[in-house]
Amino acid sequence: MLFAIAETLPLSLGVALSPVPVAAALLLLPTGAQTNRAPALLLGWVLGIVIVGLITVLAPGLETSSGEPTVISRWLQLGLGIVLLSLAMRHWFRRSKDYDPKEPAFFRKLESLDFWHTVVAGTVLMAANPMNLALIVAASNLLDTRQLAPVAQAIALAFFVMGASSFIAVPILAYHLSPERMIKVLVSGRNWLVRNNDAILGALLFMFGAALIANGTKALVAT
Repeated sequence: MLFAIAETLPLSLGVALSPVPVAAALLLLPTGAQTNRAPALLLGWVLGIVIVGLITVLAPGLETSSGEPTVISRWLQLGLGIVLLSLAMRHWFRRSKDYDPKEPAFFRKLESLDFWHTVVAGTVLMAANPMNLALIVAASNLLDTRQLAPVAQAIALAFFVMGASSFIAVPILAYHLSPERMIKVLVSGRNWLVRNNDAILGALLFMFGAALIANGTKALVAT
């Protein structure tokens, strides 16, 4: 089980490093009486990870009876890797253009949502990101092929969820522990994430896309 947790840890941190949901959570913090909606976004994010992870783990055809990944699973890794590399190139080259990055348009709508609509928004933010889906599918596939006992698999998935939610959860916790001290830091951090969104995503997509392609190709060659 510990080996499975260690294997999926880098994938969970890849999900956690998604700049847009982190910036969205920071946006919801310094808004006076509405600060309770940042935890709502976190709750939706966690639900999205759990739902996608469970669907992937329970999906048929991803492992053989001996626990080895099937040809479908190997081709899936390769295909997801190619998609991520394509998205990495798009973000990286867009970053080099002379334009002023702005906050995503839905940020303004996010500020007006109530608690439960913010939960839904958090789930959508998680599930609508191809990189997140690819990393969760890869992690679920790893856990599935380890043939862990149900309890051990649930514990490993819980560690993955905690890692994948950490970059949203930590700022929320820090703000609630010391709002006056953290407000300027968090606003500055949000602005930095918005300015560098394409550069961060381009680097992450390239790194994980290349890793998935390498793993998928290696597995296919070995068959």
